[in-house]
Amino acid sequence: MTGLSLLSRADQRVCVALSDDRMAQGLNDLRWHLPTLLGGGTNTLVIDVSGVARLSSTCVATLLWVKRSCQSRRVRVVLADPTERTLEVLTRTGLASVFEIESRES
Repeated sequence: MTGLSLLSRADQRVCVALSDDRMAQGLNDLRWHLPTLLGGGTNTLVIDVSGVARLSSTCVATLLWVKRSCQSRRVRVVLADPTERTLEVLTRTGLASVFEIESRES
């Protein structure tokens, strides 16, 4: 994976990070490597979006695809540490109710 950073893999929880500087490759990596990321009994996929300043339509579409793919495998998807702007977009579009969101300030 060149665009997606694997932050940790422990206790059936996999954490990856997306960032603006490698967004296109990161989204491609997320789609391509999802089966591998979910292997080994993973029950939660955490996607750190703190490095994402703006959610493009491609990013949203990929996140929704990941959510559907994970639901079929009974894997939770959590968006971690969204910026204020990202959280505002998620809320305004109704996607905040679709995704589980974790914030460091919580």
